[in-house]
Amino acid sequence: MYSEDYYGVLLYSQPEPEPDGSVVESLTPDLMAYLPAYLNASRTMTELQAVEAGEIGLINARRADLLNQCFIDTATWALVLWESELGIETDLSKPYEDRRQAVKAKRRGSGTVTKQMIITTVLSYTNADVQIIENPAVYTFTLKFVGIMGIPPNMANLVKTLDDIKPAHLSYTFEYSYSWWDKIAGLTWSSCSTGTWDALKVY
Repeated sequence: MYSEDYYGVLLYSQPEPEPDGSVVESLTPDLMAYLPAYLNASRTMTELQAVEAGEIGLINARRADLLNQCFIDTATWALVLWESELGIETDLSKPYEDRRQAVKAKRRGSGTVTKQMIITTVLSYTNADVQIIENPAVYTFTLKFVGIMGIPPNMANLVKTLDDIKPAHLSYTFEYSYSWWDKIAGLTWSSCSTGTWDALKVY
């Protein structure tokens, strides 16, 4: 309750942001619709109801935003609480999506580490399928990416999480797929002259 996250990182230095104006507007009721029609001619009544409706819209938007923080896929300012609970170092410079992936991967990595758990963790970070080639004699395993060419995105965060969840006595390597020469030999110069060598490697 009195930890750094609740009082140092979130509530004081990172206050809950105000809801987006368009969201507030969409959740603002028309209170005049609930009153007798003759009151529409009253400026006092219409202004009063407009103020009250605006406050109700703000409350509704804040309530919806608070509910979003309860789910990893929609959490924003409360991601710091998810990270704190799972022992993940908070980096506010990272995009929300990267931080959400880290939280989901860490949750999946809780408990006994299995082959399927590692596959699921890799998928959550890179959106790429992977095959695990085990080498028990030398205490290593290879993560071979399939269905994707080149190096997948978000590898730095994946490596950090894998180091956290894998058994300490095991090491691992990655295997990536690139285009072979025969595959691109049939291309014409005009079809590939606008690209780069890096692009051809994953053609």
